[in-house]
Amino acid sequence: MHYFTRISALPLIYQDWVAQGRRQGQASLILSQLKRLICDIESENEIRISALSIEQLQGLGDVLLEFSSRDDLLALVASNLD
Repeated sequence: MHYFTRISALPLIYQDWVAQGRRQGQASLILSQLKRLICDIESENEIRISALSIEQLQGLGDVLLEFSSRDDLLALVASNLD
């Protein structure tokens, strides 16, 4: 019985790994783009951005192109990323 339970749980574990990898990849891309736009991102904000959900990262990616300064990122972080 344990063997069957462990085998049937593998797809769930795999799905979790894929989702985690996808989130980390999106966070890495967003951080790279922000660094090119803004140049200087505090490590505290990098950590906060890296911890966002996929949905939050997608939202940040959507508004990222509208940023004109570091203050735009800080305002977004202060208002929506908490």
